[in-house]
Amino acid sequence: MNLVDFQEIVCLQGDEPVTDSRKVAQHFGKRHYHVLRDIERLQCSDKFKASNFGFSFEINELANGKPDKVCRMTKDGFLFLVMGYTGAKAAAIKESFIEAFNAMAAWIRAQEIKTELLQAEVLLDREEAKASMHGRGLALSRYTRPP
Repeated sequence: MNLVDFQEIVCLQGDEPVTDSRKVAQHFGKRHYHVLRDIERLQCSDKFKASNFGFSFEINELANGKPDKVCRMTKDGFLFLVMGYTGAKAAAIKESFIEAFNAMAAWIRAQEIKTELLQAEVLLDREEAKASMHGRGLALSRYTRPP
């Protein structure tokens, strides 16, 4: 997996990059229920777990519409989970996931910068329009002033 594949494993939830337990299972070659079990067995604080892991149920088309438990996780949650996974393949995939999260974060920052630039351009255009209006007013005042 290379950096180009980051959209397959990381997506945006609001303005935060996240991944889910199914993608972790798929890319680490594990069964999904084993990844869910690993998440539930993590020895971290309840506060950390609540802010970095979110469980939900999604319809599984392969299981005749049966709801499937899925866990969305932040970058920190992902890193905490996969720190325990070992082996050369696991190490390579960890690097890819980290690159994917960082690429998504960089993309978010780029979008924020673009928005700030657009807002600055609008403000500049507004100020130029005001200056132009005041300039026209000054020019007109030359003709309306008594000599």
